Amino acid sequence: SLEGFYDDFAARGLVYGPAFQGLTELWRKGNTAVREESGDARPVFLPFEWTGVELHAAGSTELRVRITLDESGTGLGIRVADPAGRPVAEVAGLAIREATAGQLRSTDAVEHLYHVDFRPSPTPQLRETPAGGTWLLGENTGLSEILEARHVADVGALLARLDDERDAPVRLVVDTTTAKLPGGDAAYRLTAETLHTLRSLVGEPRLAEAELVWITRSATGADEDVRDLAHAPLWGLLRVARSEYAERVIRLIDLGTEADDALLPAALALPGEPEIAIRGGELRTARLVRTTAAGTAEEETPRPPAATPLAPDGSVLITGGTGELGRALAGHLVREHGVRHLVLTSRRGLEAPGAAGLVEELTGSGAETVQVLACDAGKREDLALALASADADHPWTGIFHLAGVLDDGLLATQDAERLERVWAPKAAGALHLDQLAREHHLDLAAFVLYSSAAGVLGGAGQGNYAAANAFLDALAARRRADGLPALSLSWGLWRQAGLGLTAGLGQAELARLRRGGIGALSTRQALTALDAALGLPYAHLVPVRLELTSLQREVDNGGPAPALLRNLLRAPRRRAGAAAGSPSGLREQLLALPEDQRLPHLSQLVRREAATVLGLPPADGVGADQVLKDLGMDSLMAVELRRRLSAETGLTLPSTLAFDHPTPSEVAALLLVKLDVGSAAGAAAGPRVTRHQIDSLVELLRAATPAQMEEHGLASGLLALRDGLARSAPAHDEEPEAEIDTGTTDDLLQFLDRKLGVSE
Repeated sequence: SLEGFYDDFAARGLVYGPAFQGLTELWRKGNTAVREESGDARPVFLPFEWTGVELHAAGSTELRVRITLDESGTGLGIRVADPAGRPVAEVAGLAIREATAGQLRSTDAVEHLYHVDFRPSPTPQLRETPAGGTWLLGENTGLSEILEARHVADVGALLARLDDERDAPVRLVVDTTTAKLPGGDAAYRLTAETLHTLRSLVGEPRLAEAELVWITRSATGADEDVRDLAHAPLWGLLRVARSEYAERVIRLIDLGTEADDALLPAALALPGEPEIAIRGGELRTARLVRTTAAGTAEEETPRPPAATPLAPDGSVLITGGTGELGRALAGHLVREHGVRHLVLTSRRGLEAPGAAGLVEELTGSGAETVQVLACDAGKREDLALALASADADHPWTGIFHLAGVLDDGLLATQDAERLERVWAPKAAGALHLDQLAREHHLDLAAFVLYSSAAGVLGGAGQGNYAAANAFLDALAARRRADGLPALSLSWGLWRQAGLGLTAGLGQAELARLRRGGIGALSTRQALTALDAALGLPYAHLVPVRLELTSLQREVDNGGPAPALLRNLLRAPRRRAGAAAGSPSGLREQLLALPEDQRLPHLSQLVRREAATVLGLPPADGVGADQVLKDLGMDSLMAVELRRRLSAETGLTLPSTLAFDHPTPSEVAALLLVKLDVGSAAGAAAGPRVTRHQIDSLVELLRAATPAQMEEHGLASGLLALRDGLARSAPAHDEEPEAEIDTGTTDDLLQFLDRKLGVSE
């Protein structure tokens, strides 16, 4: 009888959710496979090691499974068949281990809560660097000797060397360990410098094939002590760079003491590992792992939790307290943690939408005092005034820093000004709060920073935000190392109603996040994760709803498997021969088609991938000659489309793919030529100048400041465009507005004047 079958397991600590309660009938022949025991301490047996696994068929909706226990009682043999008795799978051996209810409870993973773990990795054999070798960009000549690298001091010297040398480097190592940036804004300035360097390097065609490696020191929590806060934001910034430039090899290596420098060549030789820390003479690679309720219970002296219970008579500060996440947190602290005195800040204070109603709601839930203050979290003086608002009878017991703004955009469009706009309320605000709390010797039970998973997982388009939040993660680790309470929570996506930073995401954006493995946390799930995190001994945790099934599907279809998530995913299924979805298979498939069918076949491929990116029906969602931007494709979607098409074709495609070739037909024509399976009229001659491109250029010019035009070469680019059109534009008899593709240079410039509102 199966009555109470799963309830019995649950009573012993092993809870099967609905998806794992598929057993409908159970037979037993004799007692050889069952060990009868009595008492509440009955153990359960868990799978430990599989051997001799063979899969014969797939797709069954019903299975019959025969399990045989070996004589030792510690191993199983398993045979799986469909209802007709045809073999489906076979397992030669499955070793099992006994576990008690107490052991199960001690290793229970906390739902949707992860942390970054740097795990020891074997030291690889050193390989000889191919021709071109390694170049080192930076001032540390000691590292250039260790790496046997050519040394260039700065980007200018690098470009000059490229002009003089025949070969470009195979690997370019950017050393930041000698950066000397005194002052409280050192982290911001180093991040701004790195952003400028990064853009210069990825935009240099002669470095297109070079591996780019950034070296930091004591910037990660690999040894649970971040000594250099200035280097920490670079990890967030460069994780985003890896997302946006998926075809490039961009790596991060964090050195500990100078004694670890000698292992740098070994770290560079470690294949497929983009994030490495060198500590204590060993290489450690970064992995995201599930967080257990036990935390670090195996330690002889367990570390204290990130926070202790908040004092009911104490005051709690919440920056960004009138936003959707701040509202949810404030109500939760009142209802579940007994907080009675709240100070909420926002830029507009009580004038923020819904602020007065929030005060009424909180007081109705049990709060005795609720202050809503106007405060710019990026200004130290504003935060100091906020901290002065608590009276002596209700001293500070908790600080929760939620304030932040977004200024999203691809790294190619980011600059120091946009970085500062995001940095000030998020990173500078956190640093001000830390300094003020230390200076005033606040006896806090909790110091909690709301960070973002973008700083860990590298969200495309959020380079500035990821850098600022990576700083928060490091700041929390620094406080914990100093014996102070601290917790940074790198939140994934919240399911928001309309007041939060990500509340405006559409279905296409949400679908893109799901394909990347990110789902949305409900408010209840998020607050449950918060409560669990407060009681764990970690300075940095990642509460995120991972859609691993969606991500696994992407990986199985040829998408990249993020190194950080590898231990949460299985290896992609091997495919026999060259499948149609593989680059070589695609080319073979095209060659087998009549030449006049190859371009339509590629166009269908582009339309399908574009529809996926846009969140439209794959069959007829995108027309062959529809302008992708008109369908809602933004810059982030264009990055994903380029990555998906690169994976399908095996081609390195330009970052401006969707801009230079705005319709699926035009993209397909480019692919046809690059795959060398035919020609398309006009495709080999380069992209045409279309009205869509002109409109996009106008938008860029309107948004650009004079400094940005000079920095990015927009002015010289316009002159080059003019000269190129002057050489190639045919004569015409039409009005310039009727067809820009056939216009002269003067027509083009007049058209731009009209678009920009310039009159003579």
